[in-house]
Amino acid sequence: MDGPQPEKLTVMVVDQNKPVHSLVRSVLRDLGFREIVSAMDCVGRLEQFERRRVDLVITHYGGEAFTGSDLVQRVCTSETSSNPFVPVVMVTSQANRDVVVAARDVGVNEFIAKPFTANDLGGHILELLSRPRAFVRAESYFGSGPRRR
Repeated sequence: MDGPQPEKLTVMVVDQNKPVHSLVRSVLRDLGFREIVSAMDCVGRLEQFERRRVDLVITHYGGEAFTGSDLVQRVCTSETSSNPFVPVVMVTSQANRDVVVAARDVGVNEFIAKPFTANDLGGHILELLSRPRAFVRAESYFGSGPRRR
């Protein structure tokens, strides 16, 4: 079978909002994902990411001392990262231009504003896995290439 095979992939879900966390896990299970690593915050997730290969990250934007953006930046640039090319979906209720640009600049592939539906999330995930973008490595940036139109 060509295309994504969710049952063979490991997903890390990081969101401190319990209802959103549950919705994301439910959508992932409905899409066929079996290996779902969960966390309510970003603290310590980098260490877990370094110990096991993760094929997709879905994270929130916010946080206190260690945000979703911090997690993405370290996952993409750490020498000990298990997968610096991991696709990342970021969800947030703070969907203003500055936040979207900052998320893009640390390597986020897809950005979803809260509130969102299960269909919205599923569509973004399947699009990301079906049509991955090339990664760009430059002096001040490492992450996904230009956006699709």
